[in-house]
This record gives sequence, C-alpha cells and structure tokens, in this order.
Amino acid sequence: MSKEQAAGVQGGNVGESGAARSARVAGVRVAGVRVAGASAVVCALMFFLIASMWHVGGVLLYALPVFIVAVAGVAAWLFPAELYTPTPHASRIAAVAMSLAGVIAALIAAEQHFGAALFMLMSALIAGGFLFEMLRKERTQLIESLANIILMGTLGLASSGWMVARFARAAGLAISTTAFVAIIAFIVIGILCISLSVGAWSRDAVRASQAGGSGVKAPQAGEQSSDGKANEASQQTEEARNLSPVWRYAGLAAMLSGILPLMIFLISFIV
Repeated sequence: MSKEQAAGVQGGNVGESGAARSARVAGVRVAGVRVAGASAVVCALMFFLIASMWHVGGVLLYALPVFIVAVAGVAAWLFPAELYTPTPHASRIAAVAMSLAGVIAALIAAEQHFGAALFMLMSALIAGGFLFEMLRKERTQLIESLANIILMGTLGLASSGWMVARFARAAGLAISTTAFVAIIAFIVIGILCISLSVGAWSRDAVRASQAGGSGVKAPQAGEQSSDGKANEASQQTEEARNLSPVWRYAGLAAMLSGILPLMIFLISFIV
C-alpha cells in the first residue's frame, strides 16, 4: 500500500490522497472557526438587544418575553436536529416549550423563587422526555431521542435566563464599579466559552458528515418501514447534512447565552 493510500485509510476514506485529506481537514477547521465567530456575534447581539430593552424599559421590557421565546423558536428550527435524533420535531417543541415555561415562571414567580422554579421545570423536562419515549409507537434509538429532547429543552430553559433583566430593573441594579467590571469580564469569558463550544460541536458534525455518517440511522431511500415515512426521514437527514452549518449551530448560542445573566443573578444571592 502506498503512502497516499495509507493516508486515505487513516483519514477514513480509502484512496483519498494526502492533499485531498489536508484540504478536507482544513475545510472542517474553517467551518468550526466560522461557527465560533458567528456564535460570538449572536451572543453579543443578544446582550446588546436585552440591554437596550432594559435601558428603555416601559413597553419594550414587556416585549422581552416574546423576544426570548421567538429567538428560541428560530434557533430550534435552524438547528439540524435530523442529524442527531429520530424525533427532531419533539426536540424543537421541547426547546420552545421550556423557553415559554421559563419565561412564564419569571413573570409569575417572586425574584427569590425563580431559581427553584427553573429546577422544577428541569425535573419536569426529564420526566416528560421519558414519558414521550415510552409513548412512542416505534421505540427505536431511545438514547439519541431522549438525549436531544433534554438537550434542546435545557437550552430553551437557559434562554429564559434573560428574564432576570426584569428583576434587575426592579432592583435598580445598584452595583459597585468593581462588581460591574467583574461582571463584564465574566460575560466576555462566557461568550468565548460558548462560541468555542458551539464551534467545536459544528466542526465535529461537519467531520461526521464528510465521513458519510450521523447520529441517526436513517433508512435508505426507497426502504419501507411500518409507518411509511422512510423516504421522508432519509430526505430530511440528507438535507440537514448538506445545509451550511454556520447559522444552524450559531442559533444555539443565542439560547445558551441566557445562562450567563442567570448565573450572575443566582450568584448574587450567595455573595
């Protein structure tokens, strides 16, 4: 076996030349960097928009719940869940439902009870995920399906963390200069961590896509199943694999960014 063939086998594609493999690896790396950059922009944009609503107050602050749920809905719709779970619609519904539930909890719960409300909603998400799996007609790939329902639901719940702006305005946000600088540093580090995490995730997805695989064992085109939807599932998986991952993954950063103000809010009860 030649060196080029050996390189191809090591890269997962028999017969792939060293130059082709290098180009493929470079493409995967560039895709991850682009998603990381887009995720950082999305996180910063969320902070800017929420801060604008907080500063203006009044009617705009009441639009905050609608804005948060809408962002969660768009992000869940963009995310290529077909690559990871046989129940992509359930994952998207979980994200929007938990975002809505978290927003409602923030509206009706007292400030000191918001954290407890989120914990209860997280417990309900896990219980609901198990119940959904038990009620499925074809209980295949249970782990993949349940994991993605909990993942997307958790991200939706994290997005409701932006509702602490309501509590912050009510409290007047009286903080010292040192605390303000510490919060800004925490936010910057948090944005970097989120963008790097989402970028790494998308990079792995692109690598798996180029290798011709995914987390879902989708039926081949023309293959029949008991519910008659094999072709549709295969087509959805292929479409999700071929679309650009930049904004499809960066949307997750918009939901995940809500965990930063939420953590600042929860820590304020400790210190």
